[in-house]
Amino acid sequence: VVVSFVVVSVAGFAAYQALNRLLPTGKPITPVGRETEVGSFPCNLLTSPDGRFVVVTDTGSREELTVLDAKTGEKTFHTAMSDEDGLYFGLAFGKAGGKTLLYASHGDKNSISIHELTSDGKLIDAGTIQVPEPPAGSPRYIAGLALSDDGNTLYAVENESFSKTDFKGGVAVIDLASKKVLRTIDTP
Repeated sequence: VVVSFVVVSVAGFAAYQALNRLLPTGKPITPVGRETEVGSFPCNLLTSPDGRFVVVTDTGSREELTVLDAKTGEKTFHTAMSDEDGLYFGLAFGKAGGKTLLYASHGDKNSISIHELTSDGKLIDAGTIQVPEPPAGSPRYIAGLALSDDGNTLYAVENESFSKTDFKGGVAVIDLASKKVLRTIDTP
C-alpha cells in the first residue's frame, strides 16, 4: 500500500486556485466578460437607482469604495480607505434634494459615511452619521444598511454581539434629516 501526501501552503493553494480558476470547494469557475480589480475583499455591491453604476465595498487589507460603470465594468471612481476608516459590508442608496446619496457602513468606527453619486459616477463626501457608543463601551460594528420606503429613515444593523451585550445585536433607527439615532432595537 502506497500512501502519498501533498502539502500545499495557503499561499500555494491560493496561487493554484488563481491559475486554475478553482473555488474553495474545488469546482472550476470561468468568469464571463472581463474582470475589474476592486480591492482585496469585495463583500458587497449595490446598483445605483438609475442602473448606470455599481458600487463595491471591500473589507480586506485594501479597503476601497469603488464605482463601476454597469455597462462596461470600467472604474469611474475609487477611494482607498485606511484601516482607521473601518469600511464594512453595508451599502444603501437614497435621494435628498435631487441628489443620489450613498450610505456606507464603517464597522467598528460606529459610523456611516455619506457620499453623493454624481452623474459621471464619482463619489463626493457628503458627511457622516455617528452612532453613539453603547453602554457596554464597545463598538457597535455597523454592518448592513437599509433605507425606509419613504427615504427618511436609515436602518443600520449593529453586529456587536459578544459577552458584554449578552450576545445580542441591534438595529439603529436613524432619522436622515437630523442624522441622529432615534432609537436602537435590540435583537435576540
